[in-house]
Parts: sequence; C-alpha cells; structure tokens
Amino acid sequence: MKTILKIVKKSTAGFMLLAFAIGSFGFLPNQLAHAATTWDTTGAYVINIEYLGTDYPHDMSLVQDISDNLTGNGGSPAGANNYTWVVTSGSVVNDTIDFFADYTATPDAVTPQTTMHVIGTIALDGTISGTWSDNYQEGVRAGTFSTVSGAAVADPIPVEGNVMTHPATSITSTDAMLNGTNGASAGTGHSFWASLNTFSTASPTIPAGVYSTPDLGAIAANTTFSALLSSTGITVTPSTMYYFAAWSNVDGTWYPGEVLSFTTLGTGGGIGGDVLPGDGILEVTSIEMTDTTSTANNSFEDGWEYVFNITVPTNEADLSMKFADWVRTGGSELIPAGGNMRISSPHSIPALTMTTDLNPSLDGIQVKVIVEVKIPVGTTSGSYTTSYGVKSE
Repeated sequence: MKTILKIVKKSTAGFMLLAFAIGSFGFLPNQLAHAATTWDTTGAYVINIEYLGTDYPHDMSLVQDISDNLTGNGGSPAGANNYTWVVTSGSVVNDTIDFFADYTATPDAVTPQTTMHVIGTIALDGTISGTWSDNYQEGVRAGTFSTVSGAAVADPIPVEGNVMTHPATSITSTDAMLNGTNGASAGTGHSFWASLNTFSTASPTIPAGVYSTPDLGAIAANTTFSALLSSTGITVTPSTMYYFAAWSNVDGTWYPGEVLSFTTLGTGGGIGGDVLPGDGILEVTSIEMTDTTSTANNSFEDGWEYVFNITVPTNEADLSMKFADWVRTGGSELIPAGGNMRISSPHSIPALTMTTDLNPSLDGIQVKVIVEVKIPVGTTSGSYTTSYGVKSE
C-alpha cells in the first residue's frame, strides 16, 4: 500500500523565496502563477536573419499594446526593403516574443503567400534573438535571428507590488487557511480572493464568480497574513479544487500576489491511498523557509534551506521525495536537481524511514524533512520553478 502526494512548487524571487501550490494525483505543470509582461518591444530595429550561414539584414518596426499584443512590419534588405512583410499576429509574454508575418512584396513571396514565424527571447540588455521559419514557394526555410540595433525596454515594476501568495495550509474537507505576505511597503488594507475557477488579477475589480474576504485592515511591510477560505463566503466542499490570491492595498492601489490552487480533502480524509482512519493522511502541512538567500558558489551552506512539516501515515512510515530540475522563469537555464539537492530528517533512520513522532496526539506521524539546494557557480540570477512529489509506503 502506498500514498502519493504530488505538488507544484515555485520560487518567485530568484535565490530568495520558495512558494508552492498543492494539488492531488499528479504534477500540475500549469499551476496558474500570474506573471505580467516585463518588456516593451515597441520601436525600430535592424535584425540579422540567418539562412544557410548567411546573414540577411532586415528592418523591423514593432508596436506592443497594453495587452502585450504585437503589430508592425519589416523588410529586407535593411534600408531598401525590396521584400516587405507585415505582422499579422503576435504577443510578448515575460521575456518571450512570438509573432507571425505575411510577406507583401515581391510577387514571388506573395504568390503563393509566404508566412514567417518568429520566436525570440529578450535578454537582460533588451537585445532579442531566436529562430525563424517560413514556407517560401511552398517549401520550408528556417534559421536564427538576432537584433543588430534597437532594444526592448524593461517595464518598471513597483516595489509595492511585491505581494506574495503562499500555499494554503490546514486543509480539510470543509476549509483551509489561505496565506500571504505583504510587500516592501506598509499597506492600508489586505485581503484574499478565492474561486472555483482560475481568474485574472489584472484588475482590482472582483470578477464574476470570485469571492473575497473583507478588508483585513492595515498591515506592516514584509508581514505575513492569513484567513480561512470560508471567510470569503465561498461554499467549501470536499475533494474540490480552489484558486486563491493574496492582495495588499498600498497608497490606494491594490496589488495582487500570484494565483495558487489546492484541493480540499475527500470525506474519507485521504489524498491517494487506502489509509485507515487514525493512521493519518500524507500531507505537507507547512514549509518553513529557514534560509531564503543564496550565493551561486556550489555550496549547500550558502544555498536555500527549507523545513517541510509533513504528516506521514503510521502504516506507511517510509517517505521519499522527488524533485524535477529547476527552470528559470522566462528562460531555459536549469539548476539540475540531481547533485544540487539533499534531503534529510532528524526523525528517521537512513532512507527516510520515520521513527519519531513530534506529536503523538495527532493522527499519523508528524515529522520534519530538511530540503537543501545549492546553487552552481555561474547560475543566471532569476526566478526558478520546479515540481516535486512526496510518497509514503
């Protein structure tokens, strides 16, 4: 008999903080973290489009609207534009730019219609590079591209907006505790939104189908806060997924944290296995962020450290955890889990067989598991995400 609890977890402040969201029965790769675009690509560029080892300079002009959709045009050779094209659709999401463009001249590029697809990544200095492909004369061409002149501009991110949503805790079949942390500025109000469906936090106006706690009042900078899911007025039922986000009001403006989700327990109390009443259920009850700063020096002592408070079923005392590689948000850089993470518990014999119960009055075995992450030398600073699973048997 075994019980498996799989969870998505994400670090939202690159080498700083680990947040996570709980769900049952499988990894949740689309865990609905709200992230705003941080680049404005509006402007004039010259780009080198490489094909079969030769660079072909193109002019490119882009306009990015408030919804981060793209329009624009371009042509080659740069400065002459004998071949011209117009953007038909496209968008910018975080540091990724993606658009389609139809050629409008010359005749050989129009009949049959040539459509170009461009996908690029915006670097920290605003330069853009990536890949392109098209169907010129009903064939397939592809290559790379990079900007020669022109640069995207980083959008300013208000310090006040650094509100964080933390995972729900004390999850039962009838309620749960929602958690968050205010940002770097004191707030005149704070609250939580909750819903049975995912929702947008782009506007502080509460969408249809979303419930809110009352304004919980003034809150100091960098202060954690919590409220029961039921205090939003939403009906709480067993085995149901709920979405929620923390909010803070700073100087009259409401700022959101990311949207997380969790699933309430079933009426039998279990998440995934035939655990008998009194044996307890496998549950990550909370995470203590004991070392949330790090240095990229390949040292566990200077890396992240977290203490997982876990309930282990008494009839399944062998615990294991598995982590995926950490991936930089908006990029492809990795922190491999293998060799850069170590897991231990002061309440177990080797191989995480639990032998000590921190609170025998509660169902199950209450234990602490220490998870450490070292940051390899040369790791690019940024926000990194991973997923993990917890298993008892």
